Amino acid sequence: MQLIPGECIKWTLFSVPSWVKLGEGASLTCKFDLEGQNLYAVKWYKDGREIYRYVPAEKLTQQDFPMAGVNIDQDTHKQSEKLWGDLLPVSRRLTAMAQRDIAWIRAKPVLRRREVVRLRNVSLESTGRYKCEVLAESPKFMTLVKSGEMQVVDLPAGPPIVLGGQSEYEDGDLVNVTCITLPSMPPAQVTWYINGHEAPNDILYPHSTAAPLPQSPQHYPNNQYPFNQYPTGNSVGSARSSDHLQQSQPSLSHSRQSVKVTLAFTVRRYHFDRGNMTLRCEARVSELYTGQEELHARRKTTIRPALFGGRTSVIFIRLLAKLSLSSETEL
Repeated sequence: MQLIPGECIKWTLFSVPSWVKLGEGASLTCKFDLEGQNLYAVKWYKDGREIYRYVPAEKLTQQDFPMAGVNIDQDTHKQSEKLWGDLLPVSRRLTAMAQRDIAWIRAKPVLRRREVVRLRNVSLESTGRYKCEVLAESPKFMTLVKSGEMQVVDLPAGPPIVLGGQSEYEDGDLVNVTCITLPSMPPAQVTWYINGHEAPNDILYPHSTAAPLPQSPQHYPNNQYPFNQYPTGNSVGSARSSDHLQQSQPSLSHSRQSVKVTLAFTVRRYHFDRGNMTLRCEARVSELYTGQEELHARRKTTIRPALFGGRTSVIFIRLLAKLSLSSETEL
């Protein structure tokens, strides 16, 4: 079919939020320009299943289709019908032109509704791909289709927890600290930093776990946290990626998960900045949440006596002299 310039329907705005907090609302926006053509229908789908339909030519112009995780806001439609019900007795006594004006008022909220569908109280089951389909009437039957992915996020209840570590280190000591994020969905992405620089992957040890934290760490004295309650893995990889958690626990894709990453390395002089070392664990969940926890340590300095020079060397020389005299006397 040959399209004539100026007769093609087109998008003016399409929007599906990428991230939405659990329990909040989300607006699905599907605005278009019909270029003078008549609208047949606007339809919304979630993961291939129809959830909403607007067909202006039908008696029931709007329909919602129940589905787990999809709770469409009905307020706009109800307000539109209430407005028309209030105006109907008055319209019967008005001229035909006035009746057309009232019909336009009646349609206006519905026109807004056809362009924006609002979801209420989203749940983890609301996560998915949402598609808008716009269809023009005959004879051209032009169609617009566009889709976007939405992820519902259940954020952690607080910042990550860092266990282990010492207040002082010297060259050759072993640093072994563990960062645990509070449960979230999706799992947090953990990044370790040493003095503000991202730690390399070869000193990061992620542990696969999908279990919630059994108790807050303050219930355990001296940081003796029961890590053995979690399944652990020996693979070393990027702690910023939580893909290995989802791959190892596919049946828990809608469960809140905690992430545990250990930072372990041998201390060298370059790990200190002016005698201080700062270890920071940063946890991110999409662009909606960032939490962090820091540990600070000093470089331990060991004072060794000089072999020559100073009071220590004088005492050492006198001791050698006494030992020498004792040996000569015995001879």
